[in-house]
Amino acid sequence: MIDPIQTAINLLVIVIAVGALLFVFYSRTNAVEKTGYGALIMLAVVSIMIPIFWIVETNNEAVAKAQQHTTSVQNGAMLYAQYCYQCHGTKGQGHTGPKINGNPAVSNLTDADLLRIISAGVYDTSNLATPLMPAWSDRYGGPLTDNDIQYLFDLIRSSDPAYLQKNGLSGPNGFNQIPNLIQSQNPTAYQTAVAQESTGQFGNPVDMTKQNKVTIDMGAPPVQRHTPSQPSREPMLATLRLPRTSSILAYLTLLRQMRHTATR
Repeated sequence: MIDPIQTAINLLVIVIAVGALLFVFYSRTNAVEKTGYGALIMLAVVSIMIPIFWIVETNNEAVAKAQQHTTSVQNGAMLYAQYCYQCHGTKGQGHTGPKINGNPAVSNLTDADLLRIISAGVYDTSNLATPLMPAWSDRYGGPLTDNDIQYLFDLIRSSDPAYLQKNGLSGPNGFNQIPNLIQSQNPTAYQTAVAQESTGQFGNPVDMTKQNKVTIDMGAPPVQRHTPSQPSREPMLATLRLPRTSSILAYLTLLRQMRHTATR
């Protein structure tokens, strides 16, 4: 962004220097030459003022563009704090939905594709009745206007420094202000969201990658009265010995078989 004040000062110095030189010649000439020098001075002033006006106008456009982008990101953050953090996390770091704060996969999307995803959602091609992400635009039955969609778009792009630089934009990452916005709107919901993010959907994560066996509580229903033909469903513990090269698929298959046996 060009500093208009400094530019104007530099051009003013040039005008004064040129005017002083012309005055020296002007004072030593006759009436005809004075008229010519006067016209030359006027032409020089006009020629210098034109780029000054152009620089000032260009700078005003740049300032307006930056202010518009900042306002759009702030509006996007407020919308995110209302509609989006439950799936994408309180900082856009991802939760049940993907990470969208500084995610290279998202940054590589074209503007048209990102706007389309926000507007129309994402659907599972094998089950179109259940969207992976719902449509948010009112064009597709969602609650948000086209301006709202643009605000969310600018919020996501604010986390991509390369995109900002390429498009002549600047400003902080809009996701940094979202936690405060959520807390101001709904402190209880924010605390719940943070707790879920820290523990995960199934409790605190445990690193068991170096173990070759795990013990699983099958969590069978409470003990019931039974007859010889109806065995009791007592809680049972099972120890699985897993080779270090066992796949997740094999583990899940074994677990499914054990659950089936426990409920027979």
